[in-house]
Amino acid sequence: MGTKSSKFKLFRKSSKIKRVRQQEAAEKKMEKNMRESLGRILNFEFKLEKMAIAVSSMRNILGLVHTLIVSLKYETHTAEYVVSKLRSVVNARDMGMVVDRLRRVIK
Repeated sequence: MGTKSSKFKLFRKSSKIKRVRQQEAAEKKMEKNMRESLGRILNFEFKLEKMAIAVSSMRNILGLVHTLIVSLKYETHTAEYVVSKLRSVVNARDMGMVVDRLRRVIK
């Protein structure tokens, strides 16, 4: 049988080996997490680039955005009347125009 000091040395050595293994396992886990995070970041960056391309191509398709403000000639005219008059003058499909929204502004 060994002496107490040799048993203590073995215990210290085994506990040191255990700590080294735990540290190696923690480093491997951290490296795995970093690789996964980097993959998610690169995937997000790729999706962001695709979205930016889609937005810029949509802007090219739509062209410039303009606002048309029309004042009523008579107070009795309704918004529907004004819109029907505009539609009779402007053919939006042929001109490539899109009506986004209509609002009535009261003075």
